[in-house]
Amino acid sequence: MTESISGIRAALAAALDGVGGLKAYAEWPLSMQVPCVVVQTGRILYGETMGGGYTPRFDLFLLANPQQSAPQQQDSLDAALMPTGSSSLAGAIDSDPTLGGLDLTARVVGARDYGKVINIRGSNSEYASVTIEVEVLA
Repeated sequence: MTESISGIRAALAAALDGVGGLKAYAEWPLSMQVPCVVVQTGRILYGETMGGGYTPRFDLFLLANPQQSAPQQQDSLDAALMPTGSSSLAGAIDSDPTLGGLDLTARVVGARDYGKVINIRGSNSEYASVTIEVEVLA
């Protein structure tokens, strides 16, 4: 794989920016516009290919708008988790798995921690969230 980890993170954020009205960030921002998705490097699997390369996985932290009611927050998380649709993160990645023409293939492989409430340091808000896992293959 010729792309850097930070380059893939940036490409994922660019591919997801605007999907379902989300702002996408390639790193945790000092201040953020919600709802949003923050792309972070997750697990990296080494020796997964015959050539001894690696397979990076990325975690997409989807944060709901804390100004919405709990049912509205849940609806926004649900829409983003659907395999297709205008708010689907998987659908956005599936529509361009090369993330803008890179020499790789990205795919959503799962989701976890649905509804987990997190507090971002420096923030006075709690965010309902879900973490979506993306695998990138060269």
